[in-house]
Parts: sequence; structure tokens; C-alpha cells
Amino acid sequence: MTVSQSKFPKPHHLYKKLDIYGINILSTEGSLWARHRRISSPAFSESMNQLAWKQTIRVVNDMFDTDWDTHGDQVSLGRVEEPLKEIKMLVIMAAAFGYIDDWIPTKSLPSGHTMTFRGSLQLVLHNWLLLVGIPRFFWDSTQNQNGMNPGALVSSGWFGKRMQETAVSYAELGSYTREMVHNYQLGSVEVKREQRDVFSVLTAAMESERENARVAMDEVFGSKKILITTAHTLAYVFGLLALDEDEQDRLFEHIKNIVGERELEYTDFSKLNRVVGVIYEAMRLFPPVVSFPKYSTEDAYFMVDPALSGGGGGGGQTPPPVGGGPPNRKEI
Repeated sequence: MTVSQSKFPKPHHLYKKLDIYGINILSTEGSLWARHRRISSPAFSESMNQLAWKQTIRVVNDMFDTDWDTHGDQVSLGRVEEPLKEIKMLVIMAAAFGYIDDWIPTKSLPSGHTMTFRGSLQLVLHNWLLLVGIPRFFWDSTQNQNGMNPGALVSSGWFGKRMQETAVSYAELGSYTREMVHNYQLGSVEVKREQRDVFSVLTAAMESERENARVAMDEVFGSKKILITTAHTLAYVFGLLALDEDEQDRLFEHIKNIVGERELEYTDFSKLNRVVGVIYEAMRLFPPVVSFPKYSTEDAYFMVDPALSGGGGGGGQTPPPVGGGPPNRKEI
């Protein structure tokens, strides 16, 4: 089902909600999907993994030096996901957009903007469900300032304020990304060669793609936004480790035996098999994606062991039918 796009295509009307800044690799199919795949694939290489690793080490060390040092030997956190979200934010800014900032914000507000890049990205991620739930034309109208008030749909309370900040951050982030593309295009060949963050690689791929077929700017923005991830998996990891102190101790010893007192290096990753196992187990228990919609172009059958499908033992296989037509939501 995940491989055959001709037999099991996506129901496009369900994926259109993800077109917040433009169509992207998740919301497309066929030749258009292949074009987006061709644009985005160079951004996910071994060198990009190393860049994300390097920036994560920088951000975490900065957090230890500027924030946690004031707490002494013990740090108490009310919600573990809060510092993880901030780490994720700074790593995304650096590795995905080439925008370096410290744990304590140091960037001033640029001319022509009402919000910093960090603030706009943070609010867009925080209000992601609003952006997905409300049609794109509404946010585009507020971005184009054609008179629609983003708080007009609701009264002036908490939700009205939330709508206002979402509209402003959506417009500001779109403006920042357009400026980044423009500045990249004006840069010299030497500067472009040195810029190896995800945004620069995607922009370079977009320019190369134009030699054959023009790629709309908003399409590339859409692909960039959909690549942003979440810190919730690590929050589940720490929560599960807190519930199992024995495993926590074994994991600590595993890391200590490999790293010792030195700083983590990218080459250590392949040796940290227990760490990877813990993360995989957390994702198995709390998967970030629990299902995905597909529909079948024709009647199809899948051979499933009855013991695995809840049908009890007895051997043999039972083919559950999947009718052609309406979307089917497949559980992972």
C-alpha cells in the first residue's frame, strides 16, 4: 500500500489541509510527487545528519552553560517537553534554515518585521493545528492584508488573540523565507557552496529544477515547512526512563562506556545501539503517526495470519477485502 501509488493513491481532499504554505511532498501524487521528491531528497544526506548533530551539541551545551548552571547539581523540570521544544526550535533554525541563535535570544528585530524569525517559527509550530484546521485562503487573505481580520471569526477573548498571533506569525514566517530565498539567489557561488543547511540545499535544487520546468515558489516553501519535526518523542523517552530506573541506569552506563568524559562525536552514533533501541521502543508505544488515509482503485485482498488479526489460532490465512473507491484509514 505504501509503495504502489497507482493501486493505492492518496485521497487528495484529505491531504490538502497540509498545504499551509503551498503544495508539498505529502500532499502530492504521481509526477508532481516525483518532482517534489527530486527537490527534497538532496537535503537528507549524511552531511545533513552531521550538521543536525553538530547543532544539537552546540544548543545543549549552551543550555547547560547559560541556564542549568544556575541550578546547582540538581535540575527540576515541571514539563520535560518545554526545554526539548526549545532545543528542537534552535536546531531546526540552524540546520534547516541556517539561522544561528543562542539559548537566550540575542537577535534583534529586523527592519520591516513585527516579529523575530525565532518567534514566528515558534508560534507557527505551536499553532500548527489552527493552520491545518482553517482553510489556507483565510490565512493567505490576512497575509495579503486585503481587509479580512484574523480575529473576526471569533469574539475578542483568548481564542481571538490566538487567531491574531497565528495570522501574524504565518505571514512573518512566509516573509522571512522569501527573503532567505532572495538573499541566497543574490549570493556568490562561493557563498552558496558554503551554505549547506536544508533551506539552502532545497533552494539550490529548486534553481536546478527550473532549468527543466519552473517550480512555484510556494510549492518549495510548502515542502520546507512539512519537514519540521517534533520533540514529543524525546519527551516520551524521558518519561518512560523515569518510570524504569533500572533501564535508566543501564542506558547511562552504556553511554558512559562509549563516550567517557569527552564530548559526543558523530562517529559515536553507530555505537549507541541501546539509545536507538530506547527511542524505537518509545516510538512503538507512542507512534508519532498512528494511521494514514489511502484508497484502492480496485478490489484488493491482503493475506493476514488469523493469529495476528485477532482471529485466534488454527493456521491458514484469511484475506480481508479492501473495496475500491472510498478512502480507507490504515492503522500503523
